[in-house]
Amino acid sequence: MKVESATAPSHQKDIDDDRHACLLNVAQTNAGCGLSEESQRYDYVIEGERREGFWQFLTRNWQECSNYHWAIRSFIANNLSRKYRRSVLGFLWGFLAPLMTLAIMSTMFSLIFHMNPERSVKYIFSGLIAWSFISESALQGAGCLISAESFLKKLAIPKLFFPLVSVGTDTVNCLLNMMSLIALAAILGIEFKHSILVLPVVISITAIYNLGIALIYSVGTVHFRDLPHILSVTYPALFYALPVFYPMSSVPSQYHWIFYCNPLFWFINLFRHIIHDGTLPNALEWCIPMAIALFTLSCGLFVLSRNNRILIYRL
Repeated sequence: MKVESATAPSHQKDIDDDRHACLLNVAQTNAGCGLSEESQRYDYVIEGERREGFWQFLTRNWQECSNYHWAIRSFIANNLSRKYRRSVLGFLWGFLAPLMTLAIMSTMFSLIFHMNPERSVKYIFSGLIAWSFISESALQGAGCLISAESFLKKLAIPKLFFPLVSVGTDTVNCLLNMMSLIALAAILGIEFKHSILVLPVVISITAIYNLGIALIYSVGTVHFRDLPHILSVTYPALFYALPVFYPMSSVPSQYHWIFYCNPLFWFINLFRHIIHDGTLPNALEWCIPMAIALFTLSCGLFVLSRNNRILIYRL
């Protein structure tokens, strides 16, 4: 019985991997790039991508990922189900975990900073949901290519596919966290302003930034396997360097420029305006995070394009 229970999760993972491989095979066949061409993958990559420019790389990857759009949805759904598999509460943890974290932090810091409990709930959650979205996308995205080694070595699949799946999974988790806030707000009688309707735009901007970071970190991890361990230490330290749970007013004004130099601050600031303040950010507060997101995504795509043909040999 012990041996059977110990091997069950591994056996289930093998079943999931086989199912995903079948999905990707079908997508390749529909796209006109069947497995008969897979044996010539390495020669094609070396000869073809050597002549391929950055814009050609973007166009080709966009077309290929479009052919896999339904496979991306299947991978995201499987990642979510695998996360809560064999737990008693299942997907309810997606709602309960942020609520429990929020309750603990709100109680502690409303006492420390003498904030109104209702305001502290909205203030902390507006920063916490942004921070969780960014940090989880970075930490999970760093290992997405390494964890997909078996797929990349068997199938001629675009490497952009797996960062898209990783960030897509974290985006769904972010939406689950938002539903937790709405449920808690209904219980406590907290009202939201009409600015909350703009939240999908804020999540989309942040997701673009997260995808760029995931691309950079995932390629970096292939070359330097210690990177995820470094990130797992660095990001918790960054948590305290950002006004996630404490107000900016508690920091002397002469040090505010340090926060402004941190790109993560501008994404947290967007969430805080929409959720806590109930106001729309001004033009500058929109433009800065949008510029950061587009620049980060461009850098991530450029890094992937420069390393695309050699990643398979580094895995």
